[in-house]
Formats: sequence, structure tokens, C-alpha cells
Amino acid sequence: MAGDGDLKLLGLWTSPFVIRVRLALNLKGLSYEYVEEDVKNKSQLLVTSNPVHKKVPVLIHDGKPVSESQVIVQYIDEVFAAAGPSLLPADPYERATARFWAAFVDDKVGLAWRTMLFARETDEKVLGVWTSPFVIRVRIVLNLKGLAYEYIEEDLGNKSALLLGSNPVNKTVPVLLHGDRPINESQIIIQYIDEVWSGPGTPAVLPSDPYERAAARF
Repeated sequence: MAGDGDLKLLGLWTSPFVIRVRLALNLKGLSYEYVEEDVKNKSQLLVTSNPVHKKVPVLIHDGKPVSESQVIVQYIDEVFAAAGPSLLPADPYERATARFWAAFVDDKVGLAWRTMLFARETDEKVLGVWTSPFVIRVRIVLNLKGLAYEYIEEDLGNKSALLLGSNPVNKTVPVLLHGDRPINESQIIIQYIDEVWSGPGTPAVLPSDPYERAAARF
């Protein structure tokens, strides 16, 4: 990779904002040291490098910290302009448009990600695999409903007794445990969530009209 001085990235591997920075560094062909942070037990390096927000990502370049993923990406693009492709358009208007949509995505994705990451233990549990689109679908619906739940990551190569007992037929994720009652299959789970947690102030996930509801399921 390109010579780039001393680059260190403080991150959390599940964070979409950290992934954005790592993609930018890789696209530029820059070598860097990656330091995984524990957000529940933040390192002194993170706290001193980002004293305002105390969060990842933080890029440290020759001892100088740069925080916030959008700011970091712009910094990488400007400082390492000669390395690799440009990350942002050269035209000022197109550059501003790219920043607008990046901020829009941050606003929408960030809240959902933080809700999933810090979900607290409750009577509701979700058994899942974080890469599964069916699990993601269920977690998005739970977040839209504003429901707290405990998330349990499963190893499909070594399935837990809880998963096997909760879904003895297919033995797959996702499984929603409401109290001690398991519900399987993402579409069935979503319908269950929509029916059980309905009422004023709670957004509906599926249409109320029977035909439109059937079309949505289709």
C-alpha cells in the first residue's frame, strides 16, 4: 500500500461509520493500524483523541486526531489526493450534493444502528445472525415500533440449544421470543409484531386494508 506516514484508526467493527472510513482508506491504497475499541470501556486514547463526543471513528495521522466519518473521508481525500482515486467529486455542486446525501444516510442509518447496538435486556429476545437480511428485517421493524429487546447472536455452525428448541423444524434464524413463546420466519414475526404492538402512537408496519396487506406480504 501507499506510504502515508503514521496512520491509526480507532474503530468498532460493526459500525457503518467506521466501515465507511476503512473503505476510503482501502480505496486510496493507504496502510494504517486498526485499533478495535470497546465502546463500553473506552480507551484513554479514544477519550483524549475525541474529547467532545468520545466515539469512533477517529483517524490519527502523525499524532493529530480527526473525528467524524464524513470529516475523516474529506480529510483523506484532500491530504492523500495523489494516492488512488478521488473519493468526492471535483465539482463544488456535486461535492455538496454528495455531502448532503451522506448526512441524510447518517441520520437515518445511525439511529437504527445505535438502537440495535444498545438494545437492553427485556422479555423480547431475537435470535439471529447479524449478516442475515431476514434478521435485519425483523430488527428494523422492532426499532420502528420503538421496542426494546435482547439480541442473541447465533453461530449457525454450532447452533444453541435455545435456537434448536425454539425452531425445531427449520432450526434457522430469525426467532423472536416473546416471553417464552417462540415465533419463527421473518414475515410471520413482522405480522406478529404489528398485531401485538398496535395502538395510538405506534406506527403500523403493514397496511390496514386486507388486499393491500396481502399484496405487501406477497
